[in-house]
Amino acid sequence: MILIVFLFFLFLALYILIYNTGSLKKKAKDRLYLLICGQLLLFCYVFKDNSKFPDVDDYLYLFEKIKGVSFSYLFNNGSPVVGSNRELGYCLYNKLLSLISGNHNILVFSNGLIILCGYLLFLGKYSSNKFLSLELFLFGSFYQSLFIYRQYIAISICLMSIPLILNRKLITFLFCVGIAFTIHKTAFVFILLYILYNIRINLFYLFALAFLVIVLAINKELIVYWGITYIDIPEVYSQVNESNGGASTYLFFFVHFVVLLFVAVYGNIKKMVGIEKLMFNSLIIVLIIDFVGVGMDSTIAGRLTAYFTPSIYILLPNICKRMRGSEPFRIIVMCMILLCFFLFSLAGYNYDFVITFF
Repeated sequence: MILIVFLFFLFLALYILIYNTGSLKKKAKDRLYLLICGQLLLFCYVFKDNSKFPDVDDYLYLFEKIKGVSFSYLFNNGSPVVGSNRELGYCLYNKLLSLISGNHNILVFSNGLIILCGYLLFLGKYSSNKFLSLELFLFGSFYQSLFIYRQYIAISICLMSIPLILNRKLITFLFCVGIAFTIHKTAFVFILLYILYNIRINLFYLFALAFLVIVLAINKELIVYWGITYIDIPEVYSQVNESNGGASTYLFFFVHFVVLLFVAVYGNIKKMVGIEKLMFNSLIIVLIIDFVGVGMDSTIAGRLTAYFTPSIYILLPNICKRMRGSEPFRIIVMCMILLCFFLFSLAGYNYDFVITFF
């Protein structure tokens, strides 16, 4: 948590320095700011203490084992680690990296580079306020991306495919999602964005979504059973209880619902087009998954919503940018948003905070 706070103030200092000095145009300042911050984040990926993060040692062990097998072995048998059912695409990716270097640090570096490229290109292309977007990413996704390698690589690939949704290039889009699916099977949910994008947002649309939520909530156990059977969700995550994970789902739903209310009040939903309409649909998907997952272990909902929560990193900064009011008012709104997401991020480090809160 200290690292996140340190990076927050460092990014703030860089923002003040870059945007208030020099004669560069705004687009050039945006690129410079994201480039410097991206390099700092990549430094954190590479030089962190891997032993303090769950799953990283397993990924490094898998890399060491894959070095000693051939491509044909991977195609025929999959992961060489007994009991490790890693996707074929991720195994082949590890094998390609091992041909470049046998040092496992190349895996950590490459993972961080791919993840950051996906997120920063996404923020750079669609955000109106790079500072606020980057800080929301820092509080929202950065920490988990330090050790949940496969899924966040898949998410980054999906984020890079967003222009294909906007331009309605179905075949290319499915190809990109297919690549992400070979890295982490949960990537299939991203196809929902392509389906929803062309649907007009109106009362009928919202009532249809409400009906869908009811159906999914009633059949949540069946959905989890399907996930355990076909996409290898660990069975322990199917437990419906009020454990730490179950309690956190209430907080996730509450925070995302507040974000939706903010977007509905200030975002002029009926006039949303392009990326903002797509991101609004993405936020709707987050709420549906959160609602259906309330009371269950947070891992299932968290793994699925991770593909859609980047919508928050675009919607909130863009809406804040065009809000009516004085500059101090917009700054106060930005500070309140960052404070809320900072407190929200604490739940990821200490579930006791969530239980006490409720």
